[in-house]
Amino acid sequence: QGALAWIVLAFLAFALSLLVLRWKRGTFSGRTLQIIAFGIVIWTLASATLRVSLKVLQGQEYGFEPSQIWADWDLAFWAILGFWIVRTIVRSAAERDETGRYWGI
Repeated sequence: QGALAWIVLAFLAFALSLLVLRWKRGTFSGRTLQIIAFGIVIWTLASATLRVSLKVLQGQEYGFEPSQIWADWDLAFWAILGFWIVRTIVRSAAERDETGRYWGI
C-alpha cells in the first residue's frame, strides 16, 4: 500500500507539472485537472480495495452492511463525485467557449 501511494504521488506530480506548463503557455483547457481528478479516483479505489483485501486475507469477517461498506469506500465515493464535478465544470466551460452560451452545471 505504501508503494501505491508513491506511484500515485509521482503521477499526480507529473500531472501538476503539465498543468503549470500548459497554464504558462496559455493552452490550459482543463483536461489536466480531469487527469488529476481521475488519478485521485484510481488511488482511492485501489486503496479501498487493498484495505478490504487485507481484512479478508487476515481472516476478519467482512459483512456487506451499509455502515461497513461506507467506512471502507467513503473516500472513493467522494473522489468519484469530485471527478464528476470537475468533469462537468470543464465541459461546461468548453461549451461556453465554443458556442458563446453558458448553461451552467
